[in-house]
Amino acid sequence: MKRVPANKRGPAQTPPPPTVPDLVDAPGLRYLELEGEAEILPGIHALPTPGHTPGSTVIVLHSGPERAFMLGDVAHCVVELLEPEWDGLADFDTELAKRSREALARELENDDSAQVTGGHFPGLRFGRILLNSNKRRSFGYTS
Repeated sequence: MKRVPANKRGPAQTPPPPTVPDLVDAPGLRYLELEGEAEILPGIHALPTPGHTPGSTVIVLHSGPERAFMLGDVAHCVVELLEPEWDGLADFDTELAKRSREALARELENDDSAQVTGGHFPGLRFGRILLNSNKRRSFGYTS
């Protein structure tokens, strides 16, 4: 078999990657506009956390008394939950984002039934927010 020299080969015949309109307008895709906190399906809730972006949302999974919080961009790292007064560099509305992070951190403090992870957290590991006797928050990984 004769090999084709590299300078005579054509471009790879791979399909182009999908564009945003391809993904947004995918056949059979349905969108549901939510107002406030909402149950998407049994055991799956959407919790609005505006500020970073206007539609920022946290997904909360419930199984019995246990809850798992899947953060979107409300917090890019754990310290944003531990120090909610810190400004996020890319927050659309800085003050609203701070209030969203503080409310979320308060809900999670010392709640043994609640674990949290974020899309930007290292390894997507889950953990808990702990509040010590001096009212100082810390984060402990559970996975």
